[in-house]
Amino acid sequence: MRSRLVRIQLIALVVVTVAGIVFVGGKYVRIDNLLGFGQYRVHARIVFADPETPQPWDGKPKVDPDKLNLNPIASQLAPLVGASPR
Repeated sequence: MRSRLVRIQLIALVVVTVAGIVFVGGKYVRIDNLLGFGQYRVHARIVFADPETPQPWDGKPKVDPDKLNLNPIASQLAPLVGASPR
């Protein structure tokens, strides 16, 4: 025979345990995404990926940046590290 306080504590423990299991199980199976919560739409503007298309912020088409040439630096550092240039 349990006292009334122990019975209330056991009921509270069972309620919290079941709520926790349901919450963690729902997160595991991603039920929020199945119901549509936590999602957002992305509107891709693919037209701006074309290099010939002027960009909206400056009106100029994209240009390929200048390439970095490391050969002069490599030829100067090669004798310092004991390597011979090709």
